[in-house]
Amino acid sequence: VTLSVFVKFDAVGALKGLLTKNRSTSTQLGLWLDASSKLSFSANGSDLAGSTSLTTGTWYNLVGVQLSSISRKVYINGVLDGTKTSSFGTTPSGSENWMIGQATGVTEFLDGQIANATIYNKALTAAEVLQNYNAHKGRFGL
Repeated sequence: VTLSVFVKFDAVGALKGLLTKNRSTSTQLGLWLDASSKLSFSANGSDLAGSTSLTTGTWYNLVGVQLSSISRKVYINGVLDGTKTSSFGTTPSGSENWMIGQATGVTEFLDGQIANATIYNKALTAAEVLQNYNAHKGRFGL
């Protein structure tokens, strides 16, 4: 699975849901802004945080790719920003809705703008992540 959003933050430095599913249960999947202002891709309580600190006033394309049940990657503007290999179980498949700019059952709302929230039912390759970024970046002045 691959999650992708374009986002521009008005505030950083606190946990914020960007594109999330099942946050109020023990099984969850999502893209987050973590408390240290970094992209986080979370699956079943196992987080992968990127290395880049995100700032306000700038559009970013944030992408999380789940390659297998033990491998994940995050990208910022088409560039790899973090990888993690650890067991984190299966992708949530429940009937709960996907949430954009927030998380189910909690008050972690995005303070900013979000666009092009996309969920792919496959793991995009690095080339596909970059191709998607290049195809849309002009809309956001990137």
